[in-house]
Amino acid sequence: FFRTFLFPCGHVMAGSFEILDWVGFVQQRTGFSGVGAITATDLSTTAGGLSAQIFRLELVPSTLPIQHLIVKRTKPLGVQVSSSLGIAREALFYQQFVSEVDPKFEFTPKIYYAAVEQEGYKVIIMEDLGQRHGVQAGYFFGNHSPLNWGKNLAELTARFSTVSERDVTLRAFDMAARLH
Repeated sequence: FFRTFLFPCGHVMAGSFEILDWVGFVQQRTGFSGVGAITATDLSTTAGGLSAQIFRLELVPSTLPIQHLIVKRTKPLGVQVSSSLGIAREALFYQQFVSEVDPKFEFTPKIYYAAVEQEGYKVIIMEDLGQRHGVQAGYFFGNHSPLNWGKNLAELTARFSTVSERDVTLRAFDMAARLH
């Protein structure tokens, strides 16, 4: 149930919020040049995102060493809730602390842009961990989470047959302890 849009510099409707120019959106925030067009796939309904819209961007053609990005941003209708719950702090974590927690970016995506652009509204442009054959840590905890309902978790985690819930939990606690 992915929605895919291809636009060089045209209009795109993304849910209820319109991004007029994905190329400009990415270039303005990252400084990347050499991108001719972007194909955007809305992953919001399948990749989690209770409070955010998530897009996978394919840069075509690109002179950059990266070909795919993930954009995560606050849902336009969720800005007020995001503001009251402090959800936009995720961008501040990536902006200020991720390099202390995971300096080699072994377990977290490389971040190309992260900011709270207005109160409650975050934008994060990050590496697509799928390009490194990564997987969301939450998949290891089963279908107890609504974010995992309807997903084939065995298939999604098959490449990591030696990784357990315990391993993921210990790594998460270790990374959290580095912050404190």
